Amino acid sequence: MNPTHEAPDAEANDTAAMAARAVFLAYLGAVAAAPVLLLLTFCSGHLLTLGASLLAAALAGFCRLWLQAQGRFDRAKGQFDGWAGDAGPETAEAGQRAQFIELLREWDDLEHKRGSPSYDPWAAHAVSQAIRERVADDPALERLFHT
Repeated sequence: MNPTHEAPDAEANDTAAMAARAVFLAYLGAVAAAPVLLLLTFCSGHLLTLGASLLAAALAGFCRLWLQAQGRFDRAKGQFDGWAGDAGPETAEAGQRAQFIELLREWDDLEHKRGSPSYDPWAAHAVSQAIRERVADDPALERLFHT
């Protein structure tokens, strides 16, 4: 759990809220299942999977309509998004990895512009130098790029 979240209040764990979360999870499952079953229909040609796909799509629609009628769809979606964000604090290593990936993307974008009037050789050199420094500072990257 993220330490910045407050303790859940009593109404967040009442029967109606728990039912709304369960229906929202059913909605998510049906939304995921409908296109998969439709793809299976096209691959196999069985009408049974087409019926299952239509049933899943209908279930998703009914779940969404019920949640919206209860005024709970946005709250359930927000709670689900909050749970997904509570996976854990970002470590310094993950942040450094993300910065390194961003440098690589920036370098790739600059290299795609090579030969065009918008190409900036000084920016490409600066990014390339930043990548070299990052690789030199990290033993794992050093092994990866120099083996």
